Amino acid sequence: MNAQAELEVLNEPQNVSAIRRGSASRYLQYRALFKTTVLILSLVEFQVRFLLLQLEVRLALSRPLSIQERATWLHQSCSRLTRRLGIRLRSDAPLPTSGLIVSNHLSHLDILLYGSLGPATFVSKKDVRKWPLLGRLARNGGTIFVDRERTSQTADAARQIEDLLRSAGNALPVVLFPEGASSDGNTVLPFRSPFFESAIRAAAAITPAAIAYRADETDESTLTYWGDKVFFPHLYETLGRTGLGAEIRFAPARTFIDRKTAARATHDAVVTLRKTGGPPRR
Repeated sequence: MNAQAELEVLNEPQNVSAIRRGSASRYLQYRALFKTTVLILSLVEFQVRFLLLQLEVRLALSRPLSIQERATWLHQSCSRLTRRLGIRLRSDAPLPTSGLIVSNHLSHLDILLYGSLGPATFVSKKDVRKWPLLGRLARNGGTIFVDRERTSQTADAARQIEDLLRSAGNALPVVLFPEGASSDGNTVLPFRSPFFESAIRAAAAITPAAIAYRADETDESTLTYWGDKVFFPHLYETLGRTGLGAEIRFAPARTFIDRKTAARATHDAVVTLRKTGGPPRR
């Protein structure tokens, strides 16, 4: 065997490995393209459904959609989309039907996955309103958007939350991400306390919740949307992952007498849920 042939034999395992990596990469790209196409077509379908629902209620009852009707539409849409995207969602308990739910915030998929568990009204930063694709889903679903830089707008959002929690006829929970920003999952950021005051004033129970993500051959921080990550490229890459899944866990609901105690106690509960739960198993 000459030297050239010997070199080719020695390099053969590396060449085979490179080919396999290339094939796997192309598969993930095709998968991401397919899932993103499913996402876009589904959101167009949901928008049509929403407009028809609006028209039906307007013609039959001469009124706009109620917050309950918006939340029900959002739940149905999120459930369909989660199934179509093949996201494996696990939950250790049903979504509470009332009170305030406070959760860590990791991804642009958080609202989608909490929404798939049941009807709810969400509180989110104003940036979510402008997100491509998922922003309209949140808007149509009655999400309360918050501009934390404007005191008057924050106060108005707090009043809306309190009114929802006080309403005897509103069998809906309000879901809040009190970190104020998403993180990489390695820590739970401190909870901002102002919106806890709405639950205190309404004497509403507060339920801590924690969400975690996993996918094949990657860690959770790769799946989280934070820092300088760009929305669409990150969403595209995430949807292409095999074994994409999430787990939502709940701690017992409690009432509190002041917002700062509520923020600290629920933060500690979410940290504990994250430590004892971790990324969901396949």
